[in-house]
Amino acid sequence: MSKKAHKKAQKAKAHPHGEFSGEPLTEWIGTGQKANRDMELLQGFWYDDPAGVRWTAAMGRLIDGASIPRVLWSLVGSPYTGCYRKASVVHDIACEDAKTKPNPKKFRKSADKMYFHACRRGGCSFPEALVQYLGVRIGAWVSSVGLWNAAATAKDNPEGRFYRTMSDQSIVGTFHEMLAAVTDADTDDINEIEAIAEHHLKVKATLLARG
Repeated sequence: MSKKAHKKAQKAKAHPHGEFSGEPLTEWIGTGQKANRDMELLQGFWYDDPAGVRWTAAMGRLIDGASIPRVLWSLVGSPYTGCYRKASVVHDIACEDAKTKPNPKKFRKSADKMYFHACRRGGCSFPEALVQYLGVRIGAWVSSVGLWNAAATAKDNPEGRFYRTMSDQSIVGTFHEMLAAVTDADTDDINEIEAIAEHHLKVKATLLARG
């Protein structure tokens, strides 16, 4: 390990869930629906995870808080609110960056685990961080599950936000299944939680593909 990496790791170890550089400085941008969510970073912002890996959100990057399906917002929380606000900034950038990586799914999986720790560092309780983590893992799988990807979300749904499509119902049902499985396992270990989540998501993707 280089001196620089060692220094980062030592700093992160000062708190079991890592460290933020401070408070993100942003500006709302966009028009219409986008005006409610799109923001631009006015200065650099970063988060060092417990392993000392730095996740950077550079000045000028755009964020939209869209890594959790909208149908789960009533269960998990809407973007940029509460104890996960700072975590969502670095996670948004990491999700966007994952698209350019040699192994996008692996990078996104690491980013989601980072998000769990960042939520905890931001002040979320374990249950709060858990539901956030399950939300982003489902978000990561949306494009891999035909029903979820093909059906309209509440944002685009002409029937209105209170109407749930089959896709919405499936996503919500999967979320509750995963949460129940983690609760039954009685664990707060993110690696064990990750394994439980991946098992359920793989089974769901297979079942829906057959359907």
